[in-house]
Amino acid sequence: MISTLLASLWPYLAGAGALIAAALGVYAKGRKDASDKAKTKTADDYIKTRKRTDDEDYTDPDINATRDRLRDRGER
Repeated sequence: MISTLLASLWPYLAGAGALIAAALGVYAKGRKDASDKAKTKTADDYIKTRKRTDDEDYTDPDINATRDRLRDRGER
């Protein structure tokens, strides 16, 4: 009796399992894409900061003034 019931429900169970697997796959892909986007933004921010630092004029004898200029530019 159970085998007859299982045989008639098997296609529905397989379909439900496939839908769940597809939903989990889409969810995992979305999480990975969000993580990659955050990593890219972090890398871009680092590049911008590094470029500003490299372009700074360090000939000013007051290193504190240079540090303050860099800090002020970073807050913009």
